[in-house]
Amino acid sequence: MTTQIANNPLVIEDFPAESNQIARGYTVKRRIIVKNLGAKKADIDIWIAATDAKSEPLLRWCSFSAETPLELKPRENREIALYFEVPPQATPGLYNYEILIEAPAQYPDKIFRRPQQIRVLRSDRDAEWSNEPGFIIQPLTNSANPYPLQAGEKLALKVIVENRSKRVDRFYLNCPELTKDWFTIHYPESRIETSGVVKETDGLELNPGTNGEITLIFHPPLHTPSGNYFPTIRLTSYNKDELVLLDVVYLQILPNQALAIELHPLLLRFPSEKPVFEIKLINQGNIIREIAISAGDRENLFIYTPEFTPEPIPPGQSRNFPLTVKPRKWWRRPLWGKGLEFNFDIELENNEQLILPETAKPPVLPKDLPQGTLVWEPRPWWQVLLPILLLLLLLLGVISVGAFLYWQKVFVKPKISKVESTQKVYQEIYEQPIRLNLSISNLRSWELKNWKFQNDIRLSTIKIIPQNREGIGKIISYDYNQLLQYCQQQTATLTCTNLPTETKQAGNYTFKIELYPIGQNKPSDSKETDTIIIQPIPPVAVPKIIEFYSSKLVYRETLKEQVILNWKLSNPSQIQNVTLTHSGSNGSPIKKTFIQCSPQELKYQGLQLSFNAGKIEKVNNIDYLVCTGVFTNVTNPGNYIFKLEVFSKQNPKQPSDTKQTDTITIKPVPVPKILEKVSSNKVVYEYNEPIFLNWRLSDPAQIAELRIIQQGSDGAVAKTTLDLRQCRTQISTPEIANPAIKPEAIACQNIRIAPPKAGTYNYKIEVVSKQAPNQPSDLKETDTITVKPIPSPQIIDQVSTNKAVYEYNEPIFLNWRLSEPAQIEEMRIIQQGSDGSVAKTTLSPIQCQTQISATEVSQESNFIKNNPTKSQKIIICQNIRLAPPKAGNYNYKIEVFSKQYPNQPANYKETSTITIKPLPVPKITQILSTKPFYEAAKNEEIYLNWEISNANQVRDLKLIGLAPDGSVNSELKRYTIINSALPPQLKNFCRLTTNLVCREVPSGAKQAGEYTFKLTVVPKQGSEESEITKNTPTVKIKPVPPKPATPVKIIYFKVNGQDVTAKPKFIYEINKQRKPVDIILSWQVEDGEDIKVELMPFGDVQKPQGSKIYTLSKPPSSVTITLKVTNKAGEQTTQSVAIETAESTRSDQIRTSSPKGTTPGETKPGEIAPQTASPLPTSPFTPSPIELPPN
Repeated sequence: MTTQIANNPLVIEDFPAESNQIARGYTVKRRIIVKNLGAKKADIDIWIAATDAKSEPLLRWCSFSAETPLELKPRENREIALYFEVPPQATPGLYNYEILIEAPAQYPDKIFRRPQQIRVLRSDRDAEWSNEPGFIIQPLTNSANPYPLQAGEKLALKVIVENRSKRVDRFYLNCPELTKDWFTIHYPESRIETSGVVKETDGLELNPGTNGEITLIFHPPLHTPSGNYFPTIRLTSYNKDELVLLDVVYLQILPNQALAIELHPLLLRFPSEKPVFEIKLINQGNIIREIAISAGDRENLFIYTPEFTPEPIPPGQSRNFPLTVKPRKWWRRPLWGKGLEFNFDIELENNEQLILPETAKPPVLPKDLPQGTLVWEPRPWWQVLLPILLLLLLLLGVISVGAFLYWQKVFVKPKISKVESTQKVYQEIYEQPIRLNLSISNLRSWELKNWKFQNDIRLSTIKIIPQNREGIGKIISYDYNQLLQYCQQQTATLTCTNLPTETKQAGNYTFKIELYPIGQNKPSDSKETDTIIIQPIPPVAVPKIIEFYSSKLVYRETLKEQVILNWKLSNPSQIQNVTLTHSGSNGSPIKKTFIQCSPQELKYQGLQLSFNAGKIEKVNNIDYLVCTGVFTNVTNPGNYIFKLEVFSKQNPKQPSDTKQTDTITIKPVPVPKILEKVSSNKVVYEYNEPIFLNWRLSDPAQIAELRIIQQGSDGAVAKTTLDLRQCRTQISTPEIANPAIKPEAIACQNIRIAPPKAGTYNYKIEVVSKQAPNQPSDLKETDTITVKPIPSPQIIDQVSTNKAVYEYNEPIFLNWRLSEPAQIEEMRIIQQGSDGSVAKTTLSPIQCQTQISATEVSQESNFIKNNPTKSQKIIICQNIRLAPPKAGNYNYKIEVFSKQYPNQPANYKETSTITIKPLPVPKITQILSTKPFYEAAKNEEIYLNWEISNANQVRDLKLIGLAPDGSVNSELKRYTIINSALPPQLKNFCRLTTNLVCREVPSGAKQAGEYTFKLTVVPKQGSEESEITKNTPTVKIKPVPPKPATPVKIIYFKVNGQDVTAKPKFIYEINKQRKPVDIILSWQVEDGEDIKVELMPFGDVQKPQGSKIYTLSKPPSSVTITLKVTNKAGEQTTQSVAIETAESTRSDQIRTSSPKGTTPGETKPGEIAPQTASPLPTSPFTPSPIELPPN
């Protein structure tokens, strides 16, 4: 068992006021509170363990009110009850156990224990346990309010012990869970009267019926960890070493947050001394400290690095932590003088996880912290002069390099050495571009890049700008990498030959060349070429578009028409090809190439029959190509514009002429629509009344399907396809593009719909076109249409009874009236009793009578007046007989179920409460014994008298005898009364009229003891709960009185015939050379069957009178022989004698003759045996009383 402290997050608190005593055969309840003081949820296992072998039965008796594991949130507590069901055969005594809790998943290796006791009592427990000692501890403590105590202080407790036994006893106190340095026990001082010395004893000795005081002082060591401690106090008895009494003291060791800090050294010179400070943390308190250390000066001159990781410091211990310093701002070191002296501060910080549970805050840190001093010594002289000299040399070199790099960057730039064309005249007909020859110098220059000197290329880009009379042409740019395809590099010169331009058209040109260095937007150099000539191609007549049009502007998809085009072109011999492009509102432009009048793909596919070569016409010696009826294969509906482009052989990449048509329309197939709202002839319909719908549709020829969708308020959906032949054709007059064509319309009138049941409905009409059969082209909905339900049967009036109170077994008659009997599926009568019982009965409408039609009784019933129906009738259910099973209060509910909804009642009504009077209850007016006590010595049996009223309602009688502890000491007897006839066992003792009177009924109890007889009456109309019981007063059968104890008396106790009362000490002189010498011990005590005789140290002897030969030990020796006599009452008496031997100095001869009248080896009581030594005379000085053996 371990001491419980607050560092354990799981705690048990009990209710010390609850009794720990229980009689055999009963159940005791012990309550505890389980607390989760931790910061996380815990799954807690709870169990008990016996602390000794005797207490192991507790494990079988115990059960818990909650299942394990017990889930507790942070800071949550829960009350748990432990039930101990003690069997009747349990052994009385103290049972010791522990309650244990553990959360192995969240808090491993942390088990909380709480020691407990249960005292199982005997039947005569008041006499038995009144002899047990008791003790109390002052001041009182409990788990909710533990006694606060500082570690190192003292707490004195008074333990008051009471000796309730009839014998002197010694008591000992102990705290097994604590170490010896935790507590001190002071027993009261004892005075020994004989010597007059006062000394402290090792126990508390108490006389019977007295009490005493033991002082228990708790003095926890100085660095005891703070928290709650629950040590167990154990009190043991010398007389009954198996008896252990327990109690718990609740202590709270308060936290001591003292923490000391030392810094060594306080002053350090850097860098001549080792740059390490040592910080010493001393935990002078009683809590675990984990401290993080940091330091810093105001100007952040140095870096202060703790060379350690924070670790816990137990109470009473210390830790040394090195702190290394290192310059941060090295340039602040003094160049000369005494050095820079400054202070730095030390800062401490708690570990955030170490929180005090008492305050829920981290421990307090010390306010007065030591301050360290650093002296930063000045630099040596050579560190000052040498950098200055090096700095001057470096500055001179930087100036020289900077001047060189500036000259390279400003004055050394790429330049054009030469630029010229490869030839002076070009022909446009060959489509060759003008090419140039170019030479560039100063291609490289020095620069500093990434702290390295590099001779890199400076040229980034060249631009070639063509110029003529019309202005500047397309500018061409070449970067350095592109130039390498046409150029060759030699050191710092780049020579380029046949550098192409994009100038091919006829004209006079000059080219300007510009050079751009890397990183500059302005050219570093530029030059122009001489004039270069491109001679033009001789002029040739190009083809032109004379006419381009469509056969018509409007086409129809219904006629499967496609767009047909016509065009007329001049100079057909110069035509390379013709392209036709059309763009519509439905897609991107589509381009086709034509050869003469047919698409190009037809010619390549060799389809000569489909190829349209067109017709050549000649007007004024000019040829024209005429293409008529050119099919475009454009059939999708939409708006289109066609563009025609003609390309000449001289310039096949650029059209020589372009024309386009006006907008051409292909009208789509018309989509059928619902022209008007779908209507019905009315909004509300009676049940089974058909619904008629009306609507109109356009373009019936395009209708693929017509659907009617019925949507009910219950979520049901039904679809129906309607045949168009049920609708009538009409002529509509909408505005259309061609007035000659008039689309048709159809009218769908009085379309019959039959809803399946009452409710609200919406009808949706969907039209599906032939062009898009997968989705409706139009839909419309009706307003909500209501179909009234079938009238349900109703209970018209209140359900009535002929009266409110009935006698037992009297039938009940109910009356009520119902409407709409034709709609009744079933009637139910539900009987509800005050005891919670429910009984259901089904009633057929046939058992009720038809009254009259509703129209004839309008003046009699408001219900009928407000709900008139021509076919409605009323039935009356009158004097419906019901038989309640037993007495009590009843309510009757009438439920009527309609044929339309047979699973739930259409209507119900209830009666008022009806009372059934119970039968008269039998009562035990008297039960007692014929006399208050009996005697077992006379073999007397207990006889009983009783009287019961209303005996005609009795079914059974049960009689049983109980002992004071609840156990059965007289077996159960059962008497059954059938048809008012007494059972044979009672005929001679009882008389049955209105009352049952029984006199001197034998119980069968004859053995000594205390009896309580329990008589139980079981009524005829009732259950086990309605049984009537009554007990007799306690009846005692006195036991046979025991024989008195025999008085303890020693008649004589002799040594060699001499009475020890006259001579309590014998001294014998014995020669070591002689044979062993014997003496004779003889005794006689008053005889009795309960007398026990002991001769110590030889053990028990059987005879009240006898003798024993004792061989004396070799001298010198001493022995005390005691004769002890004890009776059964525990009374005893003793007589003792001291036998000593001494070495003889005389040479006496041993007598060999025997005394007269005796033979060797035989002795008579009071005589000296042969070969025995004669005792020496005792000293004339009488010993002091303290030396005398006790009597």
